[in-house]
Amino acid sequence: MKLHWSPRSPFVRKVMVAAHDIGVADRIQTVRTVAAMTKPHPDLMIDNPLSKIPTLVLDNGTVLYDSNVICEYLDHLNGGPKLFPVPFEERMTALRRQALGDGIHGRHAALGIGDNDGITNACQRGLPVLPLQALGPGRLLLALVQGTDEEGDEQEEIQPQQLCR
Repeated sequence: MKLHWSPRSPFVRKVMVAAHDIGVADRIQTVRTVAAMTKPHPDLMIDNPLSKIPTLVLDNGTVLYDSNVICEYLDHLNGGPKLFPVPFEERMTALRRQALGDGIHGRHAALGIGDNDGITNACQRGLPVLPLQALGPGRLLLALVQGTDEEGDEQEEIQPQQLCR
């Protein structure tokens, strides 16, 4: 498999985390691809008419784009526990967490802190880690990490300021 890739893309990083977690990262050939909204990448457009990363080209020539689609495909390859469980309630929890993660990535990218050290850089620049005035600082992150553990006990609440240490 060939993955059009850039280390600056939070959505590519999401795919790579899934690939490593599933155990298929060694089956993916990464191709450094610069994709910009204002300047389409000609080679990438051969595989993805949207000229966006991540784009995964399977060994049979099938092309998948969008990190959600690619993560679902990689999970399909997984013979062990699934990232996206089949039972409806568990699947909805996994998909909700994925949507929250995408929202966090999108907000950080909009602030220009979507690089590898995004949270560290945000803290050093004095930016709020998650600027959600309507919902309160850090509400997305809290929604992502809070909940109950497998035995139903409440997990300890993580405060946004704990990220800037």
